[in-house]
Amino acid sequence: MVIYGFNATPTTMTTSRSCGIDNNDNGFRKGERFFALTETQINFYLYIITNPKPMFESPDFPQSLDESIFESWLEAGRDSKIPYEYLMVVWDSLDSKYLPQYAENREEVEKYPRYGSSPEHQTLVAAYDLHSEGRVM
Repeated sequence: MVIYGFNATPTTMTTSRSCGIDNNDNGFRKGERFFALTETQINFYLYIITNPKPMFESPDFPQSLDESIFESWLEAGRDSKIPYEYLMVVWDSLDSKYLPQYAENREEVEKYPRYGSSPEHQTLVAAYDLHSEGRVM
């Protein structure tokens, strides 16, 4: 099995002419670059997609967080009737688990006690923009 596509930098790059594609019937132009993924590469990418690495898997954090749980928290925040802008990942040291907290503005995020520097039992580990999914803290 080989899949063809555009605009990537995999290990196998070739031109349409060398692959025998020399007309516009299939959307390729002469000399246009495209790539081919082998079955091994496809299986690797499928494995990465279906088995994501847990978040916060480091000695700097109390435990890891499954990415599917994190994704569900993002969706819940975006789907909320309250116009939240931020997802805060909070560590609860009494229950030894992560909790989602949502904030409408950056000031709420900045006021939350930080993990590792506060005696509070619920502390902020990270904060993400709900729409861009970029980490803000």
